Amino acid sequence: MINIKSISQALSLFEEAAIKHARATKQGDYKVGNKNYNLVMRTINYLKEQNSLDSLLKYFTNDDVGIRIAAATFLLPKHEQEATKVLQEVVDSSDFFSFIAKTTLSEWRKGNLKL
Repeated sequence: MINIKSISQALSLFEEAAIKHARATKQGDYKVGNKNYNLVMRTINYLKEQNSLDSLLKYFTNDDVGIRIAAATFLLPKHEQEATKVLQEVVDSSDFFSFIAKTTLSEWRKGNLKL
């Protein structure tokens, strides 16, 4: 298990895990997907503990859709307007992940996401 020691390390791990999680989701590889989702969550928890969750804002314009979705999802509570815009852009695309972004937005609006 990786011991996160800095914000920069957490962000690097977040990027890598978000990419791998998205790739595994697309390929239907739930084992790799779950492993990387857990790593994403560890980085999110570390960033929260360090009061540095806002450092994910830079990923709203990232080229990788998995990174954008993950960052936007976890920033919905604090940056709802910007995060919703990021997720809506994915919904409006013909990308494989548009359904995930649509579901995330729908569940957020219903109050079902506890982040």
